[in-house]
Amino acid sequence: MVTTIGRHLPRVVVVIGCVFVPVGVPPTTLAGARALASPRDRGGVPQGVVGSGPIVLRTVRVGLRPGAIAVDERTRRAFVVDAGLVKANGHPGGRGSVSVLDAGTGAVVRTTAVGAGADGVAIDELAGRAFIANAGDSTVSVLDAGTGAVVRTTAVGADAGGPGGQVPVAVVADARIGRVLVPTSDGMRGALIVLDSRTGAVRQTLTGYGPGIQVAVDDRDGKAFVGDTIERAGQGSPARISIIDPMSGATRRTFTLPAASDAASVFPDKIGGLAVDARAGRLVVAHAAIGGRAEDVEAGPPSAVNILDAATGAVRATTTVVGLADVIAIDQGAGRAVVAAPCDAAAGAPACQARVSVLDIGRGAVRGVSRLPTSSATTDRTYRAYPRAVVVSVAADEHQGRAFVSFQTVATTQDGDEALGTGQVAIVNTGTGRLVRTIAVGKGGGGIAVAPHERRVFVANRDDGTVSVLDANAVGVGMP
Repeated sequence: MVTTIGRHLPRVVVVIGCVFVPVGVPPTTLAGARALASPRDRGGVPQGVVGSGPIVLRTVRVGLRPGAIAVDERTRRAFVVDAGLVKANGHPGGRGSVSVLDAGTGAVVRTTAVGAGADGVAIDELAGRAFIANAGDSTVSVLDAGTGAVVRTTAVGADAGGPGGQVPVAVVADARIGRVLVPTSDGMRGALIVLDSRTGAVRQTLTGYGPGIQVAVDDRDGKAFVGDTIERAGQGSPARISIIDPMSGATRRTFTLPAASDAASVFPDKIGGLAVDARAGRLVVAHAAIGGRAEDVEAGPPSAVNILDAATGAVRATTTVVGLADVIAIDQGAGRAVVAAPCDAAAGAPACQARVSVLDIGRGAVRGVSRLPTSSATTDRTYRAYPRAVVVSVAADEHQGRAFVSFQTVATTQDGDEALGTGQVAIVNTGTGRLVRTIAVGKGGGGIAVAPHERRVFVANRDDGTVSVLDANAVGVGMP
């Protein structure tokens, strides 16, 4: 499992990437639960074309600001990362924590203190370890996945041999080779810290990357893909991919991606997301030239989605999606990539909608596009831009060919982005790209993860300090 740290609202990716109505039923109380009130009366839920039902089994209190989630299928535990107290300036105000949940019941079995600004998690099931990225103090907490106890805290900033001021922006595990990759950035340059999965010790420190560094792993072939952009002042800057060997730290190959659009000759072509389909041997990369062109104001710049041969880096197919695609999940069973592009323009329009595109990885063709309209909720503050939907996280359920998309309507006020109404989960058919249904959850948006054996979906509600536990079977039965 992988989750990626993001901004508020955060972007979180989990790998195993119309109108609405409220859920309408209270959560089912399970043994040992700390159940809260149903989210149905929290207000601001869009009206809908898709039905609701007894989906939210329970809502569990976990901490102040839960974000990333990952599921350990061996221990059958869900790890929910809580950033902890945040100061008015946005900086961490204390230590974060991890709530360990029973994947079947959703009950909290342990809460463990970790580093400041915790907001990323990866699981190495073979090593029996959970790794928590702490952006507030530039460390990674290593937890025993069975007990939830911290066994080590590893520095990944300057103390790890990288440039000073570096903070972790993600954490990715490759269980097959026993390595954990931690991309870091200081806003000007990036680095990649490679840890030993069993001990948590730093094995490699790789520098020379741009600040927008992203990482994906091919756990069948022992490769890692590092995406970044080296920005050049006053001219276009291409996005690039480096294929590295995490065991030795050697770079096998580096190549630039085809320009996302004509704007890439002037503006930086930045990678929004990348993910690996190990079964098909393909790398999926979304990138866009970001420069604030007038024609991109309504929906954001168009993104190119390239499907590359994971062995050679050769581009096998290219397509374009509307908006700045920055969340990708892979359904390897269906051979599909789920690419989410939020409406992320600074001065949007009332019709601006987030989009979820489903791509056939083998052919590179878009199979379907679902739109996620904004909530009708209002705010007492003055908008500086129209409300817009922000996609926070996507998780794929290969058992039923579904993608779960966590998103939240936000509006920009003089004090920054403000969440409006409840958060939502959209369920998309990964075969057709068709929207199956939407579900109201808690407020704020956060990580989402599937527990395949227990048939549960866990959704973090950042502004509520809760996790919504969904029934993965109910959302798929009888649906198109």
